[in-house]
Amino acid sequence: LLPESAEMENVSVRIPLYDYIPDRLLTVFITEIGPIDPSYLYTLSKQRYHIDDLDLCTLD
Repeated sequence: LLPESAEMENVSVRIPLYDYIPDRLLTVFITEIGPIDPSYLYTLSKQRYHIDDLDLCTLD
């Protein structure tokens, strides 16, 4: 982090949490257990977490 007195010009900040990536561009998800194929992600989530902890709906 920069001190308050530092001046910054022409700075662009991106927040990747809100970046949208079309599903056709995703070929693999990198997780703590290794790479996961997108078609297996839902099944793996159901195996590892309780159904009440999952919110797997997509944003439209």
